[in-house]
Amino acid sequence: MHPFKTDDLITIPHGAEPPGHMILERGKVRWSGELCWQTRHGPATMLWIAGRPAEAYDAILPDGNRAPVVSQGDPEAGTWRCLMQDGLFEHGSLTVLENEIAFQVSETGLQQPQRPKGSLSATLLSAGGVGEAARDRMFAEEIYGALCSVLWTHGSGKEHFGTWMQAAETAAALRGKGETWADYFLCGNEGDVSGEVEDLLSELGWEPSGYLKSPEDMRKAERLLEICEKRPPTEMPGWYAYWITGLQDGKDSAAGRIHMAAFLGKVTLSEWARFWELYDFGDS
Repeated sequence: MHPFKTDDLITIPHGAEPPGHMILERGKVRWSGELCWQTRHGPATMLWIAGRPAEAYDAILPDGNRAPVVSQGDPEAGTWRCLMQDGLFEHGSLTVLENEIAFQVSETGLQQPQRPKGSLSATLLSAGGVGEAARDRMFAEEIYGALCSVLWTHGSGKEHFGTWMQAAETAAALRGKGETWADYFLCGNEGDVSGEVEDLLSELGWEPSGYLKSPEDMRKAERLLEICEKRPPTEMPGWYAYWITGLQDGKDSAAGRIHMAAFLGKVTLSEWARFWELYDFGDS
């Protein structure tokens, strides 16, 4: 359940005037009023964050049962997902009506990226016992962290240096629960190689060969941020609801500024991911 879902949220009828919106004040855009609220749709309700739907409660399922929570799915595709009785997420779409919210399961499910045969990610996904071990959420996060900003080399001469998004996709896929990369991205352990993960990858023929970050990366992050901040504000993109808990109005650090830029609709999802790969967390 989204951390912004609280018992004291304002609940308004479907189609009523939102209790919060963007305003222009003294040449600057800011949010005015409530940041979060709910709308009632018969037996179901919808959580809204900054005017965007973020989570549904008691939505009706195709079998006639009701889902306690339907949350955002793949942030790139803009899908929704529901945790089923078997403990797996089903992905699909939401239909929001005046007196009902309905979840429809997608026939294609969550789409997985292509992973070249023999790549580190493909090796992990095909190795016996790794998926079972990754059912421990903490271990899956350790795999994610070890694949971020770390160069791995194989005895055959192959190298692996993927993006943080790819690392998160691998961790999610290992779990086999229908999670998305957004469930792991920015866990806070990026670049950390635990002894358990290093031993696992060593058994598979992969060894860490260096941490690929440089002082120039932070300058690149700041330049990217400046480009984003120069854009005119629009509305908060739906994908930002995953990370809006990091929004702190008035924080002047680069991290605070990228959150505000994302909230104001000035940042694309790919730019968001790239910024954090470049960012120096010691600068917070």
